Amino acid sequence: MNDIWWQTYGEGNCHLVLLHGWGLNAEVWHCIREELGSHFTLHLVDLPGYGRSSGFGAMTFEEMTAQVAKNAPDQAIWLGWSLGGLVASQMALTHPERDL
Repeated sequence: MNDIWWQTYGEGNCHLVLLHGWGLNAEVWHCIREELGSHFTLHLVDLPGYGRSSGFGAMTFEEMTAQVAKNAPDQAIWLGWSLGGLVASQMALTHPERDL
């Protein structure tokens, strides 16, 4: 079974998807969650195969992006660090209509 761990936090009008780097998980954003959550609705994600997202084997960036996009809001700002930045870039290239 392939499950992406996803947490929504905050009450802002604008959605912000936060993607961690290689070897990490969504906890890397914990130190700024309170601050950002007062301005945005945050979407904290453990990328496929990392942290609490289980059941995934090797994936291309396209496949990883598609898995994350399934849970993402239709319109959002995507912010990624390292590997997460590559996924955010892939999202912008393949789904520009969904990026703010």
